[in-house]
Amino acid sequence: MSFPYYTNFSSRFLLFKTTSFETKRNMGNLFVFLKNYMGENLAEKNSINPTENCKRTKVKVNRDIIIDDAYSISQKFPDYPGYLEFDYINESGTGLGPTLEFYSLIGQSISEKKEIWYSNSELTLFPIPSIGKSKDQIEEIKKIFTILGFFIARSLYDDRLINLPINQIFWDLVLHRPISYKSIEKVDKGLYNFIYNSNSTSFGDDLKNSELNFTLPWNQDIELEEGGSKKQLNIDNVERYKSLVFNKLLIEGQKEAIASFTLGFNKVFDTNFAADLTIMEEGTELLKRMTEGGVLPQITSCSPGLINYCE
Repeated sequence: MSFPYYTNFSSRFLLFKTTSFETKRNMGNLFVFLKNYMGENLAEKNSINPTENCKRTKVKVNRDIIIDDAYSISQKFPDYPGYLEFDYINESGTGLGPTLEFYSLIGQSISEKKEIWYSNSELTLFPIPSIGKSKDQIEEIKKIFTILGFFIARSLYDDRLINLPINQIFWDLVLHRPISYKSIEKVDKGLYNFIYNSNSTSFGDDLKNSELNFTLPWNQDIELEEGGSKKQLNIDNVERYKSLVFNKLLIEGQKEAIASFTLGFNKVFDTNFAADLTIMEEGTELLKRMTEGGVLPQITSCSPGLINYCE
């Protein structure tokens, strides 16, 4: 929604759950809401939940190799239209419990993989930049973020919970929202306060005393530019340093994680189809305006108010 503050989160989430899936699941989600809202009035014997006849598939997983099994599942069930439920190999438990535990274990296992998370991102998870990583390390990042994208989408699709305190800036990058130097504060507050937000009159001396050079702040073996390890940071070149670090930390260094997350998410929700529909609608509207003398140029936006203002 272009103006999310007009309605509360519960209303927006209900809209998502009743319009974003196939008809049977949309109606099932609406039925559950109405049943909770209306209570016994809708809970009579002749009330039929549209999701009761949805396909359900039981998948056996091994809790000792939960990440490997999760990746296999993301490859085997890319666009499965029913519910995925999980049982554990050599364990007797069944039903909803093991399924909920599986999502909990996925979140815990991914959050504990310290090698893929930026260490200075306090209390939240932000991908470590892939700059300077080996081929095997990059492949591991791609694998984990494909899993992450798939199971976050799957948790939305099957109405499950997955506990992962993902950093807000990661979501901004995934959703192509604008970011700035200020965004670094939510990823590395110490770096932001020292380099990007210092109003100290002794800032030049502080830079000189820090003995920083043009290398990555989190990996001084990687140069920001050629000869960077021999280039001392000072008041004259600090703006160049800010720009390079911003690019490596939030732009170039996040390409693999963002692309892999999007790939995994799109295995469940095909956003390309919706994008194609948008293009078709915009093209149809443009042809109509050109042939019937409508307003030109045509402005496209998610905000009707902005379109009215511009046109």
